[in-house]
Amino acid sequence: MSTNSNASAQDVFSSAGAFWSSASAWSLGGPPVATQDVFVGAGAAGAASADSIANVTVNSIAVNAASTLTVDFGTIFTATNGTTLAAADTAGRGGGNAGLVDVTGGGTLVLGGAFVNKGGIEIARANLGDSGALTLLGDVTLSGGGHVYLGIAAGAASTMAPISGGGLVNVDNVISGGGLVTLTTLDNRAGGVFIANHSYDDDLTLSIAQFTNEGAFDVAANAAMMFGHDGQSHSLLNSGVVAVGYDGVHKGANSQLVIAGNFTVSGSGAIDLVGDNALVLSDQVAATFTNAGALVATATSQVGDAGQGFDDLTFINSGSVTATGAGVTLTLSTPGFAISDSGLMRAFSGATLTLATEVDLAGAGAIVEAGAGGTVQLAGSLIDKGGAGGLVVDAGGKMNLAAAAAAAATIHGASGATAGGVLTVQANASLAGLVTFASAGGVLNLIRQKAPITVAGDGGLITLTSASVVAMGSGETISALGLVGNAATVGGTGETLSGGHASFALLAGASAVLTGDADAVTVSAGASLTVNGSGNTVTAAAHASVSVGGDGGFGANIVNSNGASVTIAANAHAQVNGDDDTMFVGAGAVISVSGANDTLQGSAARMFLSGSQAVTGSNDRLIIGAGSHLDLNGVDDNVHIGAGTSMNLTGSAARLIGAGFALTAASGADFWIGGTGSNGAADTVSASNATIRIGGSSNIAITGDNDTVAALALSHVSLMGAGILAHFGPDATAIVGGNGATGAADTLTGTYFNASILANSNVTLGTYGATATVGDHANVQVTRTLNVVTAGAFDTIDVVGTNDKVVLGMDDVVSDNGSGSVFVVGAPVGATILAGFGSDGLGVLDLTNGVGGFATANDAYAALTGDGAGGLQLALGSAGTIDFTGASAAMLSAANFKIG
Repeated sequence: MSTNSNASAQDVFSSAGAFWSSASAWSLGGPPVATQDVFVGAGAAGAASADSIANVTVNSIAVNAASTLTVDFGTIFTATNGTTLAAADTAGRGGGNAGLVDVTGGGTLVLGGAFVNKGGIEIARANLGDSGALTLLGDVTLSGGGHVYLGIAAGAASTMAPISGGGLVNVDNVISGGGLVTLTTLDNRAGGVFIANHSYDDDLTLSIAQFTNEGAFDVAANAAMMFGHDGQSHSLLNSGVVAVGYDGVHKGANSQLVIAGNFTVSGSGAIDLVGDNALVLSDQVAATFTNAGALVATATSQVGDAGQGFDDLTFINSGSVTATGAGVTLTLSTPGFAISDSGLMRAFSGATLTLATEVDLAGAGAIVEAGAGGTVQLAGSLIDKGGAGGLVVDAGGKMNLAAAAAAAATIHGASGATAGGVLTVQANASLAGLVTFASAGGVLNLIRQKAPITVAGDGGLITLTSASVVAMGSGETISALGLVGNAATVGGTGETLSGGHASFALLAGASAVLTGDADAVTVSAGASLTVNGSGNTVTAAAHASVSVGGDGGFGANIVNSNGASVTIAANAHAQVNGDDDTMFVGAGAVISVSGANDTLQGSAARMFLSGSQAVTGSNDRLIIGAGSHLDLNGVDDNVHIGAGTSMNLTGSAARLIGAGFALTAASGADFWIGGTGSNGAADTVSASNATIRIGGSSNIAITGDNDTVAALALSHVSLMGAGILAHFGPDATAIVGGNGATGAADTLTGTYFNASILANSNVTLGTYGATATVGDHANVQVTRTLNVVTAGAFDTIDVVGTNDKVVLGMDDVVSDNGSGSVFVVGAPVGATILAGFGSDGLGVLDLTNGVGGFATANDAYAALTGDGAGGLQLALGSAGTIDFTGASAAMLSAANFKIG
């Protein structure tokens, strides 16, 4: 073989097709020596083709754009300084690779220093099953904007194209294909690109302990790129992009980023999952992937081995994981290993993030977030180990929990036209942490939870489906959507409760409005509840406030309370049970009250009462149960009173209906009473200075002075007192007395009724056609006409009316100051005094039954004798005497006597 004639000059290979060893192909008469620079190319641009089939070492290699250097047959071609000309080279023709370096047939290209690659380097691309290698001497800088092809054409399989050796700085070349990259260091600069574009059998594997990326690592459709090494800890500092599902031009499906060993990606760059069904998974050996940078899915993709037939990946996120874009779903599924999160995991802009594996919030501030337009599905359990992390649902975001979540959650409310965030805890899931509404308009949906969930913050919407909640905020709306098992404890103010067979509890100081039917509500002291609906049962503590509104098909609202304030709205229907309550009853309301010492104030309401109650109001209709007590202060109230009830009345125009009750009326009271039946149990009334109207067929006993009484026909009335003015209708019965014969007179008026005047009474009969029976020692004045008075003993009777009749009793003092009076003697009269008889010439003494033994009126007239005091006396034998004081024989005649 010829020797090189100038070892310091660049040797030029210019043959169109020859072996490297061909002397005639070289400009210097033979192949270069190890220290020599080499240029492959015929002239500046002519085509040359050199085949190296033996081990070769040169200082540098240059290939022009039209030429090719082939390394073949398992040989090694070494350029110790890459494309850098030696300092002693004084005749260099060119530098860098603008053409093609083809490494095939098991050949190896060894480069050192700097390599300017403007063309292509092809490793193992000759045919299916080809092999080749690229080895770096020390640290190599690759520049020139060329392309390094690893393995046969994209999509082929079973090629071997490794890169190994020292460190690589890839300034701007594209390195694509499949193969194992095992370097001490790798710096993929901003213009550098690695593309995995072979089938899954030919991963582009980067097994480098620590490397950096400012450029791009791309994984094409149906290809895989592997980071790391089994059993070792490797890392990537990424300020560029790792694009899974992208070949540098087009997006594609079914690409994989494979993790081996313990691999960490950090830095300001991102791992972008851009192709559908992009996967981040293990190499089927136990692996840990730590994302300390950003992982972004803009296509439906998955992190984890689920569905791959193996389960070896552990995922740790200390950076950010993001799903974004309409219809995009990012699934994190590592079934055998919990996901550790100390960073941010989120979805927004129409994307869904599905966490199918247990997630441990391992660091302070770890967040799982449903951003605006995003959905987070928590299919696995979630544990907050960091203590300061939690779940966040932004305005427009949705988060669904399908498993236990032991973490706090924050829900942001409406923002402008964007609806508030929605957090849904699904059936049999749970949320052990505090839920906070950060602003009004957020939504919390709870579906069949076994334990209550605690909520803080204001203005949220909470829906319950067989679930329970403790809501401590204000202005919230809590809606019970299911029919059973819903419960809410409320601690804030301005709450809205929409129920239906639900259970609610208001803590001290809380306030709420309940709309719904058949709910059970407990109201603590100091709390306030407004009830709209029907069939609700409210249990209120002392000093609680309850307002009851409308009702419907479930019947009256029931309030069980003691010492509470209860307001019944207009036209509402309610039942109140308990003691010491204060009630305000609206017009048209219907209320049933059972208890003791309640106070009611109403207007045009209907109240059914039992126990001891106090009512103030007007136009109310009250129905009082038997044996109760009522204090009534109002105007125009209608009261139906059960037997045995006691009642105190203050006010006017009350209408009292019932039998056998006892009434005490305040001075000046004005009321109507009756409805007992004249033979029914008597109502007893204690009243003074009252105005009392008594219905027909009533039985009333009144005690008191200076009352004004009007009793209708067929009534039975007892009046015990002084100064009473009473008027009676036909066939009424009056019993009057108790004032003493010298006390203020009771005055009776009316027509055709019966009166019993008790002993020692003072009564004026200003009546027409009344029939009165007088007890002993009474004082009676008869002032009108056609009355019949039957005297007792020792009575004083003054007749000043007309045509009245007095049946004389024993030892009475009777004055005839009327006209046409008739005095009847039908029994012994003792020593009776009849003054003024005959003064009008029309008076008649009717001696019935032959009293005195007179046969004719003339006989009786003739029997008159002087009484020794200027008057006359008529002796009646054993029946006694009548002394006509002040009368003379000239004033009388036989016409003044009658034998009856």
